Amino acid sequence: MNSDRHQRLTDLLDEALQIPAAERQAFLTSACGDDVELQREAESLLLSFEQASSFIEAPVFAGASDFLFADDKPMEGRQLGHYKIVRELGRGGMGAVYLAERADEYREQVALKIVKRGMDTDFIVRRFRHERQILASLHHPNIARLLDGGTTEDGLPYFVMEYIEGEPIDQYCDHHNLSIQERLKLFRTVCAAVQYAHQNLVIHRDLKPGNILITADGTPKLLDFGIAKILNPEISQTIEKTATLMRLMTPEYASPEQVRGELVTTASDVYSLGVLLYELLTGHRPYRITSILPSDIERIICEQEPTRPSTLERETARQREGEKERHGPRSVSLPLRPSFSLSQLRGDLDNIVLMALRKEPQRRYASVEQLAEDIRRHLEGLPVSARSDTFNYRTSKFIQRHKAGVAAAALVLLSLIAGLITTVWQARRAQAQQARAERRFNDVRNLANSLFEIHDTIAELQGATQARELIVKRALTYLDSLAHEASDDRGLQQELAAAYLKVGDVQGRPGHASLGDKEGALSSYRKAQAIYSSLAASGNINDSLRQEMTTGFTRIGDALQYRDSKAALASYQQGLAVANPTDRLSIANFHQRIAEMQIAMGDVAGAAASQGKAMKLYEAMAAETPNDKKAQRSLFINYIKAGNLLFEAGEAKAALPLYQKTVPMARALAEADPLNARAQRELAACLDKVGNALLATNDQTGALTNYNEAFAIRQKVAAADTKNAELQRDLSISHDKLGEVSTAQGNLTAALAHYREALRIDSALASRDTQSLLDRANSLEKIGSLLLQSGDVNGALDHQQKSRAMREDVVNNLDKENVNARRDVASSYLRLGETFLKKVEQSKQLSDWQQARQWFQRSLDELQRLKQRGALPKKDEGDLDKIAREIARCDAVMK
Repeated sequence: MNSDRHQRLTDLLDEALQIPAAERQAFLTSACGDDVELQREAESLLLSFEQASSFIEAPVFAGASDFLFADDKPMEGRQLGHYKIVRELGRGGMGAVYLAERADEYREQVALKIVKRGMDTDFIVRRFRHERQILASLHHPNIARLLDGGTTEDGLPYFVMEYIEGEPIDQYCDHHNLSIQERLKLFRTVCAAVQYAHQNLVIHRDLKPGNILITADGTPKLLDFGIAKILNPEISQTIEKTATLMRLMTPEYASPEQVRGELVTTASDVYSLGVLLYELLTGHRPYRITSILPSDIERIICEQEPTRPSTLERETARQREGEKERHGPRSVSLPLRPSFSLSQLRGDLDNIVLMALRKEPQRRYASVEQLAEDIRRHLEGLPVSARSDTFNYRTSKFIQRHKAGVAAAALVLLSLIAGLITTVWQARRAQAQQARAERRFNDVRNLANSLFEIHDTIAELQGATQARELIVKRALTYLDSLAHEASDDRGLQQELAAAYLKVGDVQGRPGHASLGDKEGALSSYRKAQAIYSSLAASGNINDSLRQEMTTGFTRIGDALQYRDSKAALASYQQGLAVANPTDRLSIANFHQRIAEMQIAMGDVAGAAASQGKAMKLYEAMAAETPNDKKAQRSLFINYIKAGNLLFEAGEAKAALPLYQKTVPMARALAEADPLNARAQRELAACLDKVGNALLATNDQTGALTNYNEAFAIRQKVAAADTKNAELQRDLSISHDKLGEVSTAQGNLTAALAHYREALRIDSALASRDTQSLLDRANSLEKIGSLLLQSGDVNGALDHQQKSRAMREDVVNNLDKENVNARRDVASSYLRLGETFLKKVEQSKQLSDWQQARQWFQRSLDELQRLKQRGALPKKDEGDLDKIAREIARCDAVMK
């Protein structure tokens, strides 16, 4: 074939792939004209493409493969970048994969994937780069890593990935004679990798044994993202348009929506995992596909119901026994796999597999994580969420599949009951209207729940703020609609309350990724708690309701922490009273939160007692479950709280070891999940705490090192989600810390720059809640102090007055019981007194002496009131004598 004809054929193929399948035959007939041979070759190639299931699988027609690679030069021995090709591993309709090794001083075997000559059309190159882009975004121990990439001297793109030497998961399980429990544990590891991809907005779409290899040490590796879908329209729009038309997939593992060419979601991967699990447990796939006709494949996958695994196992066992009787035990031809007892498969495992394989995406598990969780619960002997289909549901599906037969039977039946039609017509009409109303009601209910399933998936994902805004808007619409209908449905009322809690979390849960709408969050939390209180008033409080009520009290308390300490304390105490006595984690969390509020209200002794109760529980749980991330996280947070008690009491040196304990614990959790924004933020907070204690003990270099690392972490997390208010506040905190250490080092210029940037961030957030006002007031005060040191008295006075006004707003209007805010007010009065003393050096005015004395007196009065309440930390008691001396100095001058 000459080069012109070769190019003509590849151009035809590229154009054909851009149009719907139904129109391709007419297009080729028109485009090829009288050139029958060209049309035949194009049709053969097109069929090869449409039936290719994977990049590296063999083409359907060997002739097509021979044509595609006819002009290729041998690749063995060639060098691409740092890699020398050793041998071919596999080839398919669009390219090939080679074993290669490093050609430099490093020794490493890799898999090198390359588009073959003749296949470098726009579509194939786009798809190839699409896969490379996906792999570059995924970093998981059970997903094959992308190592490198480039372009050959001929202009063909290639990429280099981790070479996995292993067996397909089904063969590995059989060759190693794995038990059901071992297969399920291995499958859960695969689920974790797929769930990670979903959290990174990637759907694999071709999950099958050949794409899941198990290494010699039993580690699963997920391969081949060649037809994966990125859930980001800006990235995936062009590639998806064509890929959808081509319906690239492996039919035996494809979901009904994939076969029909409909929208593919994460539920499609859940389905494919269901097929895989079915095969691992039974040795068979749920459907036997023998035809290559699309209509036959669609009918089998979309209409046939799979046999229950336990039923299939019983039939397989009978077949084995039959073959043994006829031909002897050595002749059995059924799949080589351990024979599992029916009792092992019947029940939960049947239901789990069949739930994953449901035809309708919305009736499957909502996420891969939920599928894996049900398997965990089964392994631990706990109840699972999967349930078998009801008789009514199976009947309705039977009617849908056999409409003609059912219609004929119905005609006969109608002839027998015609005399009853008039009598029951009106009742039937009312019943139909009620059914329609119920369907609409359930549609709204399901839509609301699906929104929260989406949010749970992205809860800790970086860059998800815009998605949260949409979820809140839609969810509130649905929930308000449901609220009017929920009064007679206890189950729906509980669902509705849980939904309001989730809306509140998205709106403004303190310390978590949110929209920063704290007022909206508190309103949603209170709606939830009102519903819970109503349900509890009936006297029937089950474990589920008890747990959700404690969550509600926690959320309300957290929302009130920085605005009404007394109300927050009351909410935590109510939660502690309701909590299940066996739920040690909830009880410990309440003790910890109660301690925080007791400190805020000046009850130091009470706080120490509450903190001690929490610490005892946390340490016991962490010791019992050293691999439980939740228990380890709770423990290091408690170390922080215990350190805070010592630090506030002026015992920075004693607090330091507690703070230092937290860093390796937080770092391990952050490194285990680098895309988890909360884990990264908590590591930064631990570093800050260590920095605070080091700075208080005059280790400025150590403090700066910790503050800088925390700042770098926060910059990275905030850059991924610039609209997230909590992440922006984190940056403000880091600038404040760096300003403090710069001040201690005498670098006033750097300190001023950091404080001003903190103020800019806090002002941009523009919220009038307690914490936001105190943050801005803190920056204003520190800027004022630096201006005073530099001789700008008027500038200092302006900043100090603004700081004072904000702090007074907090204690007078927002949180009158907050002793921390009152200490800040006393600090503002002290700084104003100092500023007027500086001013009097220039003005020599008696009025400035009077102003200074007035502010010093107000500061002293505030601190003495705090001391009387036991709410003045020891480290601040020295201010009392200092202020008294300044007042005496003013009095002496004014006399």
